[in-house]
Amino acid sequence: MTGKYPEDIEDSNDIEPISETAELYEHFRATVDKGQTQIRVDKYLFERIVNVSRNRIQKASEAGYIMVNGNPVK
Repeated sequence: MTGKYPEDIEDSNDIEPISETAELYEHFRATVDKGQTQIRVDKYLFERIVNVSRNRIQKASEAGYIMVNGNPVK
């Protein structure tokens, strides 16, 4: 059977980077209604961002990477 083992894989350049610089993180932007009931920011984000733990969100918040109205969330 061909193509099953790594030595059968051809060197190919058919995968191109999405941007010029590779980023190790993603940016998200959310707009919340003014009538939204109060909820912790980490819980709100955890319920809406796929494949991220609440702990990771909390660490990002502690590091100042989560902003609300341009200000870091604590």
